[in-house]
Amino acid sequence: MAVLRVTKSTRKLLKVAPLLGFAFLMPIGFLGYLMSQRGGGFDYFANTSPIGDISVSASTPSLSGFFEFYYYAFVWLNYYLVQGYYGFSLILNLDQYWTFGFGSSDFLNRQLITLTGVDVSNLTFQAQISEFWGAAQWHSFYGMFANDFGFAGLSVLMFILGFYISITWASVIYNNSFYGKALLPIFALMFILFPANNEVFGYIVTLSYFLVMSLLWFFEDKKARIMTC
Repeated sequence: MAVLRVTKSTRKLLKVAPLLGFAFLMPIGFLGYLMSQRGGGFDYFANTSPIGDISVSASTPSLSGFFEFYYYAFVWLNYYLVQGYYGFSLILNLDQYWTFGFGSSDFLNRQLITLTGVDVSNLTFQAQISEFWGAAQWHSFYGMFANDFGFAGLSVLMFILGFYISITWASVIYNNSFYGKALLPIFALMFILFPANNEVFGYIVTLSYFLVMSLLWFFEDKKARIMTC
């Protein structure tokens, strides 16, 4: 007869499992609470698309119990996770008008307007579908950067980003890189918000942080070599 052995690490995991479950459910519950306070029913999802290609078969629950409330919260979470990809799907067959590297970021576009008076926002994919999917909706990281790189170039960009985070992660693991550790949170923020928008490069605070930390990370190893010479 087989005997189930519970290892020390397994026992530790079982002890913290309730805490991990609570940490997982708490932000989702908070989202559900916010949506319920706004009176957000599931019919809102269909109304966001004027062309009528979003439909909802589920009805809004009464929120009278735990499971009903979290069902409501998870449906809203799912909507927030996928609406950017729906916006991206609307641009796949459109013509690209190059935005000179400024179409992926509202911040960069504002600087271009300030310096040159040129506004490229009307050239973006998002402007082309504004009648069907407004600026208030999410368009995803991919849809934003498609303005500057096109769809083929977007694939190359994603490989470059993947390579960058991999060597940054490796520098933390093998070299205990200080600036690599500083970059990992901003990469996490970027990846988590891929379904939403270009969060990191869209604002001066996160953009400047990413650029400065990347520069310091790049020269970190070189500085160490110079100091040892």
